[in-house]
Amino acid sequence: MNRNEVGMRIKSFLKDKKVTQLELSKMTGFTQSVISEITSGKRNPLPLVEKICELYGLSRDYLITGEENKLSDIIANNKEIRNGLSHDDKVRLLDKLESLYERHQTILKTISDATKESGEVLKEIATINKLLIVGTQI
Repeated sequence: MNRNEVGMRIKSFLKDKKVTQLELSKMTGFTQSVISEITSGKRNPLPLVEKICELYGLSRDYLITGEENKLSDIIANNKEIRNGLSHDDKVRLLDKLESLYERHQTILKTISDATKESGEVLKEIATINKLLIVGTQI
């Protein structure tokens, strides 16, 4: 987690909501100076992130990573997953699973392409080695 990036997302969120650090201070119980230090990346932002998410119903992952609907949001919102997931959470998990599958396919293609190239390089090395061995025996 990059504190500076989280701080920038918090600043951006406050600007979009037209909320000052002083107003956020009154809503969260954090002093304005602590909020300033968090938004400038000097302090751990997680306690403030939790409070902002609680107040605004915002995704924790959005503030932390810049992406919404991540697995950690679902887990954070479902302390007792063994009691079953809601329909919305199942849909979110399926979306996440699809996204991971697509990333996995991209990685596999990259590896396949690299393996082909690597195989071609190895063939050239073998050919050169044969030439060197045969050439030294002559």
